[in-house]
Amino acid sequence: MTALEPGGGDPKLLADGFVFTEGPRWHAGELWFSDMHGEAVYTTTPDGETTLKLETPGQKPSGGGC
Repeated sequence: MTALEPGGGDPKLLADGFVFTEGPRWHAGELWFSDMHGEAVYTTTPDGETTLKLETPGQKPSGGGC
């Protein structure tokens, strides 16, 4: 996942190591997204602090609706 710096700076890497991310949604200062084929939901902050919020073994969360 990358972030654009204010003022048109270059994108920077926030987090990596996922299989297939989708459905990004900003909520309460965090970017929520699903890793569909990784079977999990994560959040990341603009500083790159990433947290596993939900594991979905055997299921494939899709988008922000999970």
